[in-house]
Amino acid sequence: MKKNQVRLSQRVEGEGHGILVIGEERFQVPIVDIGLGGMRILAPKCMAMGMEVVMEVSEEYGVDAYICKVVFCQENEWGWQLGLEIVEQDERLLVIQIA
Repeated sequence: MKKNQVRLSQRVEGEGHGILVIGEERFQVPIVDIGLGGMRILAPKCMAMGMEVVMEVSEEYGVDAYICKVVFCQENEWGWQLGLEIVEQDERLLVIQIA
């Protein structure tokens, strides 16, 4: 965390993967951790700060889709670590799984 930066919520360790949607591209990515206002993921490529993406996260009864803004991007040994701030949950992107 950068100096003078305040974390607004506790983070919990991520479980599993989500789908990072960038335009027409879709990438399955591991979720590192999640908080009330966002999440940290490992992505296959670097993305510019402020860029908007969609993050699809599987839930018990379907998939929740979140419109997110990239707030940081750091390279590490496993790829690119991205900090995503949830801008809004887009109900139009909600996918319902019918068993």
